[in-house]
Amino acid sequence: MTAITKTKINRADLLMVGIAYAGFIALGIPGTLLNIAWSPYMRETFGLPLDSLGLLLIASTAGYFFASGSSTAWGSARCC
Repeated sequence: MTAITKTKINRADLLMVGIAYAGFIALGIPGTLLNIAWSPYMRETFGLPLDSLGLLLIASTAGYFFASGSSTAWGSARCC
């Protein structure tokens, strides 16, 4: 039989997990809200078809890629 050891969790670890979780949720909110808002309200207000959502999502994704690529962490790293 193996002994079960009790692991001590400190506040810094909990804070880091909390920040990571909040960041994960924050990244998912814009896409979800856009999908909910686009269907009934925005589409009828602007008189656009549902297919126009694809172009809007592509532009949003490109903005995310540009923002992450221009950050110092990824932008300063050189490949090859």
